[in-house]
Amino acid sequence: MQHLQPNTTLQGGKYRIEKHLASGGFGNTYAAVNTEFDEKVAIKEFFMKDSMERDESTSAVSVSRPDCFATFAEQKKKFKKEARLLRKFHNDHIIRVHDLFEENGTAYYVMDFIDGEDLSKRMKRTGKPLTEKEVMTILPQVLDALKCVHDTGLWHLDLKPSNIMIDGTGLVRLIDFGASKQLNVQTGGAYATSNVASTDRYAPLEQVEKSYDKMGAWTDIYSLGATLYSLLTNCPPPSSSDINDDTTQDKSEVFSKLSTVSNKLRNLVVWMMNPNRKQRPQSIEEVTKYVTLNLRNANPSNGQAISEKKSSHTENDTRTTSEQTISEETIAYTKSKDTKEKVKESLQEEYNKHYNVTGGQEKKENTYQNQDTKDDESNSNFLVIMITISIIIVTVLAIIKCSESSENNNSTEPTTSTTTDDTASPQNGYGTISFYYPSIGEGTYVGELKDGEPEGQGTLTYNNGYKFVGNFHFDGTAPYPETHGHGTFYDPSGKVLFDGEYKSGYRASGTQTFANGSKFTGTYDEYGYPQQGKLTSADGVLLFEGTFTGLNCSYWTGKGKYVDGDYSYEGEYKNGEANGHGIQKWNNVSYNKGYKYEGDFRNDARNGYGTMYYKESGWYEGNWVDGERNGEGTYYYNDHTYVTGTWKKGKLIKQTDSGTWSEN
Repeated sequence: MQHLQPNTTLQGGKYRIEKHLASGGFGNTYAAVNTEFDEKVAIKEFFMKDSMERDESTSAVSVSRPDCFATFAEQKKKFKKEARLLRKFHNDHIIRVHDLFEENGTAYYVMDFIDGEDLSKRMKRTGKPLTEKEVMTILPQVLDALKCVHDTGLWHLDLKPSNIMIDGTGLVRLIDFGASKQLNVQTGGAYATSNVASTDRYAPLEQVEKSYDKMGAWTDIYSLGATLYSLLTNCPPPSSSDINDDTTQDKSEVFSKLSTVSNKLRNLVVWMMNPNRKQRPQSIEEVTKYVTLNLRNANPSNGQAISEKKSSHTENDTRTTSEQTISEETIAYTKSKDTKEKVKESLQEEYNKHYNVTGGQEKKENTYQNQDTKDDESNSNFLVIMITISIIIVTVLAIIKCSESSENNNSTEPTTSTTTDDTASPQNGYGTISFYYPSIGEGTYVGELKDGEPEGQGTLTYNNGYKFVGNFHFDGTAPYPETHGHGTFYDPSGKVLFDGEYKSGYRASGTQTFANGSKFTGTYDEYGYPQQGKLTSADGVLLFEGTFTGLNCSYWTGKGKYVDGDYSYEGEYKNGEANGHGIQKWNNVSYNKGYKYEGDFRNDARNGYGTMYYKESGWYEGNWVDGERNGEGTYYYNDHTYVTGTWKKGKLIKQTDSGTWSEN
């Protein structure tokens, strides 16, 4: 029996296995239930295929081959390290770990259950690649996750379709950090504490050759480019050597299968997969900037780029919020999607001018003319209108024909510049505009207009149910009107995700509600990221007050308090980790074997000098390294005896003194 059977319980009944989901070379994954909260979770079990066996009567596992004992110990340690690593991330596009424990002779960690599938399985199920629209919905979310990873000094090093999951709502999660490596801040590259794994065709040369000093953000960027290629073609990406062998200037031979996508997206994939690491994008921000400037107006339905007048509006195209799969208050709209719409709008404009229509409402005139006179005038007006409309139709069709001819004779990449329709009549007052944005979809703006642009109060309602109500301003310096002033953003259920003030398209101050119910209230930096304020839990408990960095309040700097169930920490933070002096407490002493620690922290662990109080046995006062007693220290036992000496990894290795102590 290679995996646990349904209804098997773990941790004394806290978790109940529902079914086996998948197995790999080093683990089994299960759907389970947290019986204490009646919540569905996923549980990953460390299990080395072909090297371990399970007792069917007890579910216990053991190493079946003596020569694998060392490998088992090393890989189990790596398995637990992955769980602890995932636990540190606070990003809705990275799988979240909730528990870690050992049982049945192996290790388990409990994580979010994703009601969805990985992208590799999706393509196998459908038998076809993803559309450009689908890819442009997924890409910003993956970029947000990778930025979070890289900002903490880590590289993922195993990006591929099977490690990107998407649920039924479109929320993307990055999974499997088993191959990740830490940045070596002194020398650059990655720490070579263990071998670097790689997936064929998704890993660049520096990773395949295990050149630790040459790895960086560009290593993950290559893998992301290879992933995009696979998603867009449903074929394995070309190897680095194949790309090198292609002598064409635009690599048209090796990337021929990308001919069906827009030139801008194709060029991004080619750039990211450059075998020369120095010629790839050097950071996630660089990729995000390219996407923002070149792909935000991409039309996924035909793979071409829209270049209409004022074709986009966005609060911040480079970010994805923690509470949904789209960037907040992002809108891109176009008044005409194809040539038929142009004809329709030109006719409507002429009708509006004749009948004094503003914002789609006819202007009513208070006239008391003779009915016969009005009828004669109406007939005369009708004739004028019909003649005028006929002339417009002929003119517009001629323009369309010329436009189509010009497009057919020009196969080069579409530019990002916008065109201006000199015949358009600016709308002022109150009206309605349709809009479209690749990662959001279609929707409607209803509100105040100035020169045909949102200006003043308005409501954006996306077809997926999200809605923004607030103020807009267009000063002519940006390529789109921006949220400016007070605004409120809602999810499809009507829940307020953000309420506050905006400045030039970015959040400036207010309250943001995250997916888990926690709230940030405070000010934001120039890019709309939380900067200074308070973070509270869903039930109103203050988690931290101070300085923040990162999109989802991930990194705290300064003094604050964090509470997570039975665990709490109050003290100094730096970059989201406990650094400095602080107090650590556990209420569940039976699990953590401790009650309270007060002392020094570094890199989110007990490092330096401090005192740990053990409720059942006494307390230790002395030096700590990476959360364990290391160095000189004294253990004071509850029976009023003590021992002083040198400690290593929690154990006394050299005793220098002992005796009894008095409460006085």
